[in-house]
Amino acid sequence: MKKSLFGLAIAVTAFLTGTFAAALLIPKVPPIPAPLFDQELAAAPSAAEIPVEDPEPAADMPDATETDEFFYGWYVIPYSKKMPEVEIIQLSKETESGENGADSGKTVVFAGIFTSLSDDPYAGLAENKWVRIDGDRVSFETKKLKGIVYRFEGRFFKGRKTGPEGEKLLRGTLQKFVKGKKVAETSGEFEYHEPRCLA
Repeated sequence: MKKSLFGLAIAVTAFLTGTFAAALLIPKVPPIPAPLFDQELAAAPSAAEIPVEDPEPAADMPDATETDEFFYGWYVIPYSKKMPEVEIIQLSKETESGENGADSGKTVVFAGIFTSLSDDPYAGLAENKWVRIDGDRVSFETKKLKGIVYRFEGRFFKGRKTGPEGEKLLRGTLQKFVKGKKVAETSGEFEYHEPRCLA
């Protein structure tokens, strides 16, 4: 008991000594005066006095019609029992690159359908035989892939061709033909997805 009281007495003495020493050694600092906020506020010009300049449009920013003119996207329809092999419709309208990477000025329009008809995703791509993208309307027919031809007709129903991942932007009908005969058809709304590498 004597040892614990002795230890407590030493701890209290050390604490009081430290507090006393700190009071002696720490210099007294006068309080910082309050800012003259009210005076500064009164001297500031009012919002009506500040001249407002119209910002100039940035030269490197394309306007909305230009960005909608050229695009590249993947459009996915929910799984269809009628066409289980169909995975993605790819659509693009781009300016062709000429020599030295400069734009040639020629517009290239492409459509295709990625299918699961091959283990290699690019070998399973049914490329377009012809394609028409006119405003919000799109139609195309693919070349034959393993005896199958696809035809699509639709329109971009939200006034744009790209958007956030998974947003439904394209509404249309996809048809499947074997030996010139229509064997399947599916209609619906296709979700936009940013193109990415399939390899």
